[in-house]
Parts: sequence; C-alpha cells; structure tokens
Amino acid sequence: MQPSVKSVIESIRFSLKHDLLPELQSDWARQQGARMLWVLDHLQTRALCEHEFAVQENEELKSLLHFAQTYFESSGHQAWPFDPRMLNDLPLKQESWPSLEELQVSNYSLRTAVDRLVESSPEEEVANKDHPLWSAILKYLTNQNAREAHLAAGDWPPTE
Repeated sequence: MQPSVKSVIESIRFSLKHDLLPELQSDWARQQGARMLWVLDHLQTRALCEHEFAVQENEELKSLLHFAQTYFESSGHQAWPFDPRMLNDLPLKQESWPSLEELQVSNYSLRTAVDRLVESSPEEEVANKDHPLWSAILKYLTNQNAREAHLAAGDWPPTE
C-alpha cells in the first residue's frame, strides 16, 4: 500500500520536528512535542516489526509446546500434574501467512498453555535448568526477554 506506514510516520515526524516544534513557545509545549517524537519512533518500530516479532515468538512457543507434548507422551511423567490433552486444541500448525491479529490470538493461546505448564510444575522442579522441560521453558523465557528488550529499546530487529 502506498504510502507505506514508514513513509506516513516519517512525514508526521518531519512536520512535527521542522514545522511545529520550532513554533512552540512554552517549555511544556516543547516537552510535549518531544514526547510525540518519541511516540512516533516507538510506533514506527512496532508497526514495522511487530509481525516479525510475533512470528518469532509463536515459532518458539510452538517448539516448546511440541517438546512438552513429546515429553509427557514418552515419559508418562506423573510427578508433573499437567494435562497434556490441553495441548491438542492449540494452534500448533502455522498458517501460510497469518495476519498480525491472527498471530496475536494464537500467541495468547500458546502463552496461556505455557503459563499452565509452568504453574503445574512440581514445586521441587521449578526453574530446575537440569530438568529437560524446564530447560526448554527457561530458554524460551530468556529469548523472549531479549526480544522484548530489543523492541522496547527501538532496536528491532536485533543486529546480533
């Protein structure tokens, strides 16, 4: 679509920075204008990168939940009171090119399943990095924290 989201945001930023801000008289008005520039930067990062962010997180969540499903099926681990049948209704298969809204709905379902998995963990196993399922959960949480930190810093996609 033309103009692109990026072009629209850059146009708003240019007008704000070069036309409006120089005309503002009070410190408060200039401060508000600077905040608007920050919001535009954040909006641009979100608008341009949120879809990729959601795809990455959903893929990692699906991988983690596939691992959990295999773990429960193969070991019949009774010490972890989690009902793996709840994984049967999750959106574990990827659509060819889902919309951001579809990804976010899927993401919510997958995160809820991971939350239930964590909450059902035996107390003595919580965050045990030597437990194979907890190792996978901790890896996801570490990666998700890094993704969110990059997005919040306006450094998305990360260059590392």
